[in-house]
Amino acid sequence: MGAMVLGLFGGMVGIAATMFAVAGGLVAVWGGSIAMIAAVTGMVGGALTVRRPAVAAALMLVGGVAGLIAIHQFFVVAGPMFLVGGLIAFRGRN
Repeated sequence: MGAMVLGLFGGMVGIAATMFAVAGGLVAVWGGSIAMIAAVTGMVGGALTVRRPAVAAALMLVGGVAGLIAIHQFFVVAGPMFLVGGLIAFRGRN
């Protein structure tokens, strides 16, 4: 349950941070596109934690790392949420 909350909330924060960074012209458009895809990937991972925790963990970890690489300082809140949620989901798998 905690992984799901972290994944979904991290995705919302990641999308908002990406929109802020791109709209303000603070990052390149390609970085914003990659970060948006990473945020959506992490949200999908958060939604899958109950049925497929291993897949959810992989999606959240990939989303967190990709977002942190794409837009460093703007993904600093959402990235750790995805990473911690991914580790919790990985620990909860059977």
